[in-house]
Amino acid sequence: MVPVTPSEAAAGEFTVRVRAEGLGLGPGTVRVTVPPAPDAGGAIFLRRGPTTGNKDVPTADLRFRRNERLRVDLPTTDSTPGSARILDRTGKPLPIPLTATVRDDRDGSRWRSTELALAPLAAGDYLIELSGGSGGSGGERRTLVAFRLVP
Repeated sequence: MVPVTPSEAAAGEFTVRVRAEGLGLGPGTVRVTVPPAPDAGGAIFLRRGPTTGNKDVPTADLRFRRNERLRVDLPTTDSTPGSARILDRTGKPLPIPLTATVRDDRDGSRWRSTELALAPLAAGDYLIELSGGSGGSGGERRTLVAFRLVP
């Protein structure tokens, strides 16, 4: 038996031959078509702060406080970290450095991540821009995610 991980399964048509010994069954053949991996999409927001016991906790509430940290994870198939930056509500970049990283989970999934300490920001609406990988027309993929900082 040869196990195949998700990262090793390429798109295409395959013939799988199966033989069961000791059951009185003859060999069998099955044709399998593996579709190409879909484009990854959707962001996961995680918060960390006094109310979470300093653990990263997934959240659907995109309102944060200044005493918290925000982490954004995007599914990706690319292994390059790309870049990240924070923008104000008008799209103007702010001089707060963000670092984009790529994380591989044990289940074979890959995530592009960035983390932001919210203390230097005033209450208001903000965007995080994550860039990297290949987008349409051979260009770089750019994802914008919004959040609100509340008093």
